[in-house]
Amino acid sequence: MTFIVPGEADGYCAEAAREKNSRTLVLSNDSDLMIHDLGKNGAFGSLHQLKVGNLTEVNENAGAQSHCVAKTKIIEPCHVAHRFGLESLLTLAYAIKTIPSQPWFPIKEAVEYAKKTKVSQTQMNSKLSEYTTLPSTFASRYCNSMLLQNHRTSTHFRDPRLLEFILQSHEATRCIYLPILYEDPTRKSAYIPSTMIRRFVYTCTLLLRGNPKNKEVLEYARRGQQILPTTLKALSKSEMIIHASSLAGSFSTIISTFSTLNLHMTMLCRLVALKEVYKWHLDNDYPPPTRHAMATALSGKVKGLISWDDLHLHAQVEAALYSLRMVKQTLGFLLPLMTETESQNMDQRMVTALQLVDGRVKDLPDLAELMPSREELAKQVKDVDIDEVLDRLAGLLWEEVEGESGDADEKNKGGIEADVVGGASAPSGGKEVKSDKKIKKRKKKKPNQI
Repeated sequence: MTFIVPGEADGYCAEAAREKNSRTLVLSNDSDLMIHDLGKNGAFGSLHQLKVGNLTEVNENAGAQSHCVAKTKIIEPCHVAHRFGLESLLTLAYAIKTIPSQPWFPIKEAVEYAKKTKVSQTQMNSKLSEYTTLPSTFASRYCNSMLLQNHRTSTHFRDPRLLEFILQSHEATRCIYLPILYEDPTRKSAYIPSTMIRRFVYTCTLLLRGNPKNKEVLEYARRGQQILPTTLKALSKSEMIIHASSLAGSFSTIISTFSTLNLHMTMLCRLVALKEVYKWHLDNDYPPPTRHAMATALSGKVKGLISWDDLHLHAQVEAALYSLRMVKQTLGFLLPLMTETESQNMDQRMVTALQLVDGRVKDLPDLAELMPSREELAKQVKDVDIDEVLDRLAGLLWEEVEGESGDADEKNKGGIEADVVGGASAPSGGKEVKSDKKIKKRKKKKPNQI
């Protein structure tokens, strides 16, 4: 059984060890756990020193039997403290932290100093609050009782990164670290095309958790060869409503466009993600993905070594899928916490928009199913006509771009051009074309395929 907890897990592990009457071992790479009170029977073991092997036992009746055995060195903090003549290792930690003018201290002298130093509970709490504060007290500082209750009862399938962000969303500074992707490190981060989806997520969180004044989020992801933060601003209410309608509409149009092909929900989600990525390329004047790269992203089939183009597009699609999953989990977690009064005080168009998106994304499969390996993806779509899928997607994209460019043409009396992608005419912009000279409108021809 796995539990996701707010803040650091150390205190919760220590609390669980204290509650057990039997011998309990806490495995971790964080040696700070030795300072926590693990109870009389609690012990700490380092994951770095854990060794796994086979042990063969010979039984007269069953013969030789092999068992998997894990071994590691353990430390019993209570026993060590008694050997030092101390009540607990907390007093030793306090002594080491408060010894004047000493960057380091021999352990023997530190123990003697700890024995001579009288420490009140108030002093201990001021210097070592992270070890003396009960997890329930810590958690109550970060979230209200309803949030804690929902956190405890419905987080077995939640993303720890997202939950940490939700719990810190009321603070002055809030950040989130996105998962590392297999992508081309010489190009822009694969997360960039799906940035608007995540801004929608962050705005939903801030809006449903009190709408604080500071509406900025630090999002950590690869930039160049480093992991660096990007400051993202929350959307305005009007932008929220527009984006919610657009996101819900993407699911609706994909489902209706491919309804006769009986595609699995996983493939429909990949198509929504691919559509978002493709449109980002058009809207930002980047060359759109080729038909071959899109076919690879949908089918997982590669002849020989995968190209950097294929790899990066695959990463962009996975980033969009991860972002859609963030939408599902955020709305599924926070919407049930809205009281009737809070719902009535919010813009009803906003409430309706959020509920509409929630209805579209609630059936998203698990992450393992959304992001299978290339081999597993190929098995999922072995009976799918990828050419037919791409042809329909091309028609859908062209209709949307044609509608957007039509509005721009009417206002600016300009025109849009069509590039050739994969041997067929396809839109390259989705933006108006500006020039000092008068631009003649060109007759647009709907492509049969991307």
